[in-house]
Amino acid sequence: MAQLNAPRAKTQMASFHFPRLWHTLGWLLVVLVVFLSLTTKAPVVLEVPGSDKVNHVVAYLVMMLWFSQLHREPRGQFWIGVGLIALGAGLELAQGLLMYRSADLLDGLANGCGVFAGRFLVETRLGSSLAFFDSQLLRLTRRR
Repeated sequence: MAQLNAPRAKTQMASFHFPRLWHTLGWLLVVLVVFLSLTTKAPVVLEVPGSDKVNHVVAYLVMMLWFSQLHREPRGQFWIGVGLIALGAGLELAQGLLMYRSADLLDGLANGCGVFAGRFLVETRLGSSLAFFDSQLLRLTRRR
């Protein structure tokens, strides 16, 4: 009987009014990262030495932060992190096989740093940014 009165564990999925939208946009981020990682001429955001690593950190930080807001359970966040690190490693290996790209171990390290930073940032105010946008979008759709 005690089990019936026990508090519920956090569910894997956070509650959003537009979960399909947020998942779709998250997966579009992943597709964009894959495309930019494998394209012949990736755009240069900064012309500063080492800025490539900053781009890697930011890309993987954003993906981790995004999906960690959708899946709040620690186990889910762990597997999201594992998946993103595997994605980064796989893309580095693929770049090593391409004639016009090269694999770089430091890029993989930067990807991992981004994943870890995103995981920690989800515990800050940034960790509720999707919920904020979700509520604002709900308000906008109710006004019509």
